[in-house]
Amino acid sequence: SHLTDLTEGQEYYVRAYSKTLYNAVYYGEQKSFFAGNVPEVVTGEVIFVSYNYARVTSAIVNEGTFRPTYRGACWGTEPNPTIEDCQYTRHTWHDLETVETITDLEPNTTYYVRAFAENEVGIGYGDQKVFTTLGKSGNSD
Repeated sequence: SHLTDLTEGQEYYVRAYSKTLYNAVYYGEQKSFFAGNVPEVVTGEVIFVSYNYARVTSAIVNEGTFRPTYRGACWGTEPNPTIEDCQYTRHTWHDLETVETITDLEPNTTYYVRAFAENEVGIGYGDQKVFTTLGKSGNSD
């Protein structure tokens, strides 16, 4: 189904249903959601890359319909990481700009990282950045 004319910031409740040939109606589980926008986030530069950690800058450029509650960064060795499938930092939202510290990385490994921010509507992700950690000797060998 496609829902239209929703009021931004309003919470809605929905259930799927099915009707049989004999007019029996069966309902699915009730779900709720907020109409509106997730935060818009920019993943900045990856800085201070070492063999086992890095830092990434990020900024929330639009809070979305609701003020963000959490923000952070997610990373992994596969493109387009999300908090559902990768490691991530997550903390209470305070500032529009921040630097996230990424730890426990493997040497000589390519990582993909994205900043994110979360509000009542959902999670907004920034563009991904790619970086490679240094070797333990301090270089890429």
